[in-house]
Amino acid sequence: VVKSPRHLGRWRQRWAVLTPNCLKTFKEQQLCAKPTEDFQLQEVKHVAVQGSEVMLDLQGHRCTFRCPGPNVAAAWALHIRMCCERARA
Repeated sequence: VVKSPRHLGRWRQRWAVLTPNCLKTFKEQQLCAKPTEDFQLQEVKHVAVQGSEVMLDLQGHRCTFRCPGPNVAAAWALHIRMCCERARA
């Protein structure tokens, strides 16, 4: 995916990993590296899809991921929503 910066800057290519409790992004596919972001799914307020983008509303900010296409974005959003529901249960 391509992730929007939290602060001013340019969009960056990231490797995203979704677990039952969190969504982590990495600079590369090496999971042993320190994540660039670590979102706890119980803190996600809302997940939305607009075209090829997935938006996560978190406490105090929004995180946007750009996917290769709308179908990929819809699939990511579906899986993130399911994990969010489980994380809150």
